[in-house]
Amino acid sequence: MNFNTGSPLYNNQFGVTSPPMNQFGGFGQQYQSTTNPSMNPTLNPTMNPTLNPAMSLMSPPPWATGLIEDIKTIKQQNNIVVSKIDKIEESVSKITLKVEQLELQVKSMENSCNFINGQFEETKLKLNKSEEQIKMFNEKSNKFENILHTYQTKLTQIEDSNDKLELHSLRENLLFHGIKETSNQETCEETIKTLIRDVLRI
Repeated sequence: MNFNTGSPLYNNQFGVTSPPMNQFGGFGQQYQSTTNPSMNPTLNPTMNPTLNPAMSLMSPPPWATGLIEDIKTIKQQNNIVVSKIDKIEESVSKITLKVEQLELQVKSMENSCNFINGQFEETKLKLNKSEEQIKMFNEKSNKFENILHTYQTKLTQIEDSNDKLELHSLRENLLFHGIKETSNQETCEETIKTLIRDVLRI
């Protein structure tokens, strides 16, 4: 509140002027009442706190009492807010710690996945090489089978030719069966000649 110090409260009505007021709404100490000295705050200890220290300490002015209560309320609210902020900071710290732990776990999982991917790629390359080698071995095996079949065919042809040659060579030969072997050292030719002369009489 703003007060004009020294401005008349009654506008000089009825021949009475109001005393000068200070910035807190009280009367100035320099004002002296000419009608009632007991109402003069500079002379009455009950009205002047500077003349009564006990009163100045025990009973503060109403505006100060309200201000003190407001300060107490603000302080209590501030304490509540500070307590809530501390709890929030504690919760944030816990959340931050959990997030850091999760980040470490995620990094560990990423490293494991990268390692597994590397192993998978190596295994895939080995499998591809093995498939190529198996394919090459199959091609070689097919070639060997073809060569073997060709050799078998040629061997069969050779055997047939050999049989034909053998039959052709035995075309003019005679076979004699039932001739007993003797201990005499006779040649085959002499034995056959004897058989033809004596038995067949040719």
